[in-house]
Amino acid sequence: MSEVLPEDNEDLPAKAAGTSPADDAIDKRNKLLIDIWKQAVETQKHFNDMCVKSRQLGLTFVAASLGAALYLFIRSTPAGVKERQQRLIRSRRTHFRSAATRSFCTFL
Repeated sequence: MSEVLPEDNEDLPAKAAGTSPADDAIDKRNKLLIDIWKQAVETQKHFNDMCVKSRQLGLTFVAASLGAALYLFIRSTPAGVKERQQRLIRSRRTHFRSAATRSFCTFL
């Protein structure tokens, strides 16, 4: 009952020591399919990484554009608004002075 297995491959049956050519072809085909699958997965990872990077870059560009537009909107005044504001301030000063002068003159 207690058999000692031989350590040399010579005493093992031929099926265990070697495989048939059909089995070798199947193994090569399976290995090739696994390599193709691995390459497809690597390609998918590459394109997913590119998509994420382009989204990040696009988001950065959109945020920078909106920030620049907001800055320019706040800093700029439409043509002629400043001049109209200055004229209005001057006319108010003049109106206030003339009204104050009139009321002072009527007081006298």
